[in-house]
Amino acid sequence: MRKWLAIPLILVIAFIMLIGSCGGTTTATTTATTTATTTATTTAVTTATTTATTTKTSTTATATPTAVAPYGTLTDVIATFGYDNMDPSLVSPWASLLYQAIVRTTKDMNFEGDVIDSWDISADGLTWTFHLKPNNKFTNGDPVTAADLKFSLERFAASTRSPWAPYLRATYNFVSMTVVDNLTLTYVTAHPEVTLLACFGATYILDKTEFDKVGEEAYFKNPVGSGPWKLTEYIAGTSVKFEANTGYCYPNEVPKFKYYYQLLVPELATRIAMFKNHETDLLGLDDYARMKELENQGYPIQGYGINGSDSFAFQYSWDEASGPVYDIRIRQAMSYALNRQEICDTWYSGYAIPGGRFFMVHGIFGWTDELTADKYDPTLAKQLIADAGYPGAFTNPVITIYCPASDQDRILYYMSYWQTVGLQVQIKVFDTATYYAYLGFGAPPGGNQGWIWFWKSWSYPITVYHCANMYTSKGVHKTTNDATADAMYAAVTNLKSYDEAFTAMQKFQIYAKSLYTSIGVVEYTPRFLYTPSVVGSFEGRTWASYYDAVQGATHAKP
Repeated sequence: MRKWLAIPLILVIAFIMLIGSCGGTTTATTTATTTATTTATTTAVTTATTTATTTKTSTTATATPTAVAPYGTLTDVIATFGYDNMDPSLVSPWASLLYQAIVRTTKDMNFEGDVIDSWDISADGLTWTFHLKPNNKFTNGDPVTAADLKFSLERFAASTRSPWAPYLRATYNFVSMTVVDNLTLTYVTAHPEVTLLACFGATYILDKTEFDKVGEEAYFKNPVGSGPWKLTEYIAGTSVKFEANTGYCYPNEVPKFKYYYQLLVPELATRIAMFKNHETDLLGLDDYARMKELENQGYPIQGYGINGSDSFAFQYSWDEASGPVYDIRIRQAMSYALNRQEICDTWYSGYAIPGGRFFMVHGIFGWTDELTADKYDPTLAKQLIADAGYPGAFTNPVITIYCPASDQDRILYYMSYWQTVGLQVQIKVFDTATYYAYLGFGAPPGGNQGWIWFWKSWSYPITVYHCANMYTSKGVHKTTNDATADAMYAAVTNLKSYDEAFTAMQKFQIYAKSLYTSIGVVEYTPRFLYTPSVVGSFEGRTWASYYDAVQGATHAKP
């Protein structure tokens, strides 16, 4: 069994640690037999070769040490609020601060319960049973119940904005939900699909009682959640302020700062000036040269989240009208022409490593070293170009790349490598809103066959559904139209064993790489700078996200 798939043990340990913290007086014990020939009522979450039953017995809660009450204010300035709202179904940037999800990630890129204690999957892989934490409460004092879980799942599945929502609809793989009791919910699917954990991890829990009482508009003006923070002030497009939720279910994760204040400052120079003048305690940057400059001046850096990656893809690569990039040899040449190590050392100032693919990086579901990026080989690139008969074999030999204005300089840098091996490349720059409107969902005037687009992506523990958009014929990004890829993807999402699904994802990714419809460039860890006179360290779940890292900020020692 892979180390990062040992969920049952992680859940047991996590639950035991929570005794007394969420008001519970029960502890879970799990017995498992690791033999493929043994049949049980339920199958353990992580693997088809492990069978398990879960029982709960009464015990006396252990005392929780008295914690120091949160104090002080942590100030942050960021470039954008993204989807500026408090509704998680509309991809609120602050969802993880205010609400709990059904499950959350562990340090080894696994999953554990968040609003739930544990879950079971039936032997046929069709029925998920969620067991909620006892005595967990929303910030208004209402208990978190299975009815809230059912309501939140139904509402989230109806979202038109979240990329996770379609996979929780009846039109995909949902049959029914049943509230068994206040702390138990069953979720039934039409076919086994363990990768739905990714979608459950994006489902945040709302208070159904409060929502029904005040209505949607009033609810999100004064949102009620069970997360680590609660909203105290919100000025759309300007600022937002949160207060630590001292009743948070995880006492060791209650924020050390009483308030977290976030101010929208789009201008990079202004944000840097504010940071250096101690007007803000945190500073996130996508300008690696400036980050290196500030680090050299003594400002500490904190990494957070799962690694991101830069990649580029070829729209309608299977269409002859795509011109030069219709030929796989040209696409391969564009990969071998890139000196990724040089790009990491220069453009990324040493903060990146060669590799990474579209939503696929080291350590996550389906990763294998066979996905390592191509070596720099300009000689091979030139040979591939010659073998393809370029440029004479093509009516129009010009290859077009389009990108948002914010990435223009980066793309021009990449273009220099391609031009060096003899490719004729041009760039089309759009404003950010127009660029993302065209990105697989529409086409610029004249069509976008053969156009290359650049993708800068964060990642998640499971990225199966992202990859459907890139590597299947139904994908919205219009890069791949391959029957074998479609069949291999279908295999990943029709399995009840994590081990089997993991292996199937590896095979799918290896095959997708061989098609050269999407090419990875670099992989990097997101980072931000902080003021050491205010913040001592980050002791929370830094592996999960920026806001999880911020939640664990400690006070600097006097």
